[in-house]
Amino acid sequence: MTLPCQPVVQIRLGTGAGFGDVFVLGDLDDGILGENILGTTQSQVVDISSTVQRISIRRGRDRMFEQYSPGQGVVQFLDFTGDWNPDNSSSPYYGQILPMRQVKVSTTYDGTAYQLFTGFITSWDWSWADQSADYAIVTVN
Repeated sequence: MTLPCQPVVQIRLGTGAGFGDVFVLGDLDDGILGENILGTTQSQVVDISSTVQRISIRRGRDRMFEQYSPGQGVVQFLDFTGDWNPDNSSSPYYGQILPMRQVKVSTTYDGTAYQLFTGFITSWDWSWADQSADYAIVTVN
């Protein structure tokens, strides 16, 4: 059975304000007001949707005390190549697997795009699944 919509999970490696193309003054593609994001450098956005194993999103409303706190998200995905190991110096992401990178979870349903969660990564947990497995499990909070 297929789901009516599939989640898309992206990790933005690099510093800056948000997902999207950085505004470049005078550029025909990246210099459009209202389309591009004010920032300092281009960053790499990696789509990890095909390896995601679990997504957990908790909203920030406490019904008992009627207070709001920041929402939280946890994304767990599989690393078959070792690219997400922060100690792997041959990884294309080496030196970029750091706290305060962004993660975005979105989906499209019935032709409409919905953003489910966007937040900054506070921790990366990279560990082998078990002794015989040829993949690691990466959990970002």
